[in-house]
Amino acid sequence: MSEALHGQPDAFDRYVHTWRSFTRQVLMCIHDARPDLVVESNGNLAVVDIKGNASTLPLELIRWGAFEAPFSRWVAKLGPGEGAAVSLLSAVRQTLKGVAPLEPPLKSGFPHWDIDQTARERFVRLVGLELATSTPPIRRVAQIFDLNNTELGELFGVSRTAAKDWLDEGLVPSGRQAKLATILAIAELLLRKLKPGLIPGIARRSSQAYGGLNMLEMIGANRHEELLELARESFDWAATA
Repeated sequence: MSEALHGQPDAFDRYVHTWRSFTRQVLMCIHDARPDLVVESNGNLAVVDIKGNASTLPLELIRWGAFEAPFSRWVAKLGPGEGAAVSLLSAVRQTLKGVAPLEPPLKSGFPHWDIDQTARERFVRLVGLELATSTPPIRRVAQIFDLNNTELGELFGVSRTAAKDWLDEGLVPSGRQAKLATILAIAELLLRKLKPGLIPGIARRSSQAYGGLNMLEMIGANRHEELLELARESFDWAATA
């Protein structure tokens, strides 16, 4: 979190993606335990309000909590990692009917970050831009790698038709969310380090580093986590060579 506040792109991206991913994980756990509070339909999650209507507005409020988390009393008391997680849980509980909110640790004060006002404003602005993006992650992956429906389906081991449905809806099933997050992290890393027009060709070029496979084949073989680490190591080495 400190690195994100100081403007490091990789750390910032990890912070926003982690916030989004953890939000969905928490809501899915609530859905499994209390489907009367959180409902799911075709990969969409919604919170049930006091009138019994499913609404996505609370999810937007939770997402925007990413602005406040680093500066919350929870972070002051528990530290950046655990504090941000509890801050998110607190935001979730406030949206659930009949669930008591978490009482903030008032005696803890607020966290002190060694950043100036410019850095703080930059962090808030970047979070806003990231959260406000209108492109769903599955579409962004398809755009960055220039994937057709068949190629997209091969990444996830599903049919061309299923991939098309995901693109049309802008959603993937909950069981594929973790893989999608990793693929998006790979795509965003390449986008920061390379010219966008080069990425589709590079992703389809076999490499000895990948055992003769290309990036898309690595992902299709469920070696996406390995690929992400290799890509990070490659760019780290290139930066210091």
